[in-house]
Amino acid sequence: MKTKNIKMNKAMAVLAVIATISFSQMTMAQEEISLPVITKPAILEEGTQRELSASQVAELLPWAKDSKIFLSDLLDNVQTLAPSDKVDHLVEGIKSVVGESAPKNSELLMRYALNRGLVINDILIREVEANSVGMVDVQLRVLKASILMAIKYYDQDMEMMSKKAKTSFAAFGLDYYDFLSELNKSVFDASAQYSFQRTALEFLQWDLYRDLNNTVYANQIVKINNGLKTFPTKKLTDSQSIALIRQMKSLAKQLKVTKEIPATPAKSPQEFEALMAKKMLVSSIDEGVMYAVKAMELVSTPTEFFRAISPEITNPNANYTNALAAVGYNSRNVLLKNSMTRVADVHKLASIQDSVDNIIVITREYTSSVRTAAEFLALYSYTVSNPSSYYKSELKQLTMANMSYFMGLNPTTEERNTLLGRF
Repeated sequence: MKTKNIKMNKAMAVLAVIATISFSQMTMAQEEISLPVITKPAILEEGTQRELSASQVAELLPWAKDSKIFLSDLLDNVQTLAPSDKVDHLVEGIKSVVGESAPKNSELLMRYALNRGLVINDILIREVEANSVGMVDVQLRVLKASILMAIKYYDQDMEMMSKKAKTSFAAFGLDYYDFLSELNKSVFDASAQYSFQRTALEFLQWDLYRDLNNTVYANQIVKINNGLKTFPTKKLTDSQSIALIRQMKSLAKQLKVTKEIPATPAKSPQEFEALMAKKMLVSSIDEGVMYAVKAMELVSTPTEFFRAISPEITNPNANYTNALAAVGYNSRNVLLKNSMTRVADVHKLASIQDSVDNIIVITREYTSSVRTAAEFLALYSYTVSNPSSYYKSELKQLTMANMSYFMGLNPTTEERNTLLGRF
């Protein structure tokens, strides 16, 4: 009997320990999802509404439509200006669009992208000497990229307003973090790089926090919040900036949060071929474009990509060819992110574009996939035999911005001379 009691006591003791451990784990889990209070970054003029009222939609619809047209025209109108004048016109244009939704905070992702572009440009002005080499080039890249991002989010904003859907701030925040991190690669001032990286984390924290499902990102929000407390906002030396940038990038890797990417639909060769057959019988440009867009959902190789945007008819007019080229540009990630894609494929897509800005975007976005100096030279070559002065200027600016990447590919003396000889 005594032995039995001892065994029971031991069992109770073990259960007590297990209960204590379980309670501790539950407490830790509760602590992990306990959100800190995050205030909106002072430099941002953004709201937190996830849904819009009918009256708000009525106000914002015309603003969004007019803004998209204005921004597209703005990019076209600055092409012939000197670089510094381009910066001035782009800044004023963006301010004009953003200002038209004031004093209310326009709850559209378009406006977020534009407003943040102005914030990032202000960081550059604050951190980098005005006459520093490459300063204007970086400003142009930031402003143009911000406009293109705003235009990209136009369709999502329109869908959100028409279907009364809720805005996913987390998805936008993750996209913007990647966007800003990519822009930071072309910044050569250590202090500005540090400010870019810290701002990227601060914006990401805010976007995750105001998301409808923010408790899902509680751990990430807490990690960023704790990290930001150790990353000062005061002016730092270059060596301090570089050391802290490494820490911030390390923190970002620990977050383990990614954008939700829809599963790739199972590829049906028969469905793809059926779309190609229909595209050969189209009677209008819109019909051909519709089949090309649908085909992009089934593309799995570079060859299929170009088949999807080829006219497939005898003697196609320029408008149809350009419309299909635009489908290729808008769906460029299908090609650029494909492991089978080669520089020649990217150059081919660039060569059918009727806009220098499109060519530059395609070239820039594929740069990080280049693995040799020879590939870099091929990617950064002109797509036409007689490039315009604007094309020459834009490609030169992009080349200078990515010169450190090129040098990191260990080019031969001949390859270095070849690149420099182009300008």
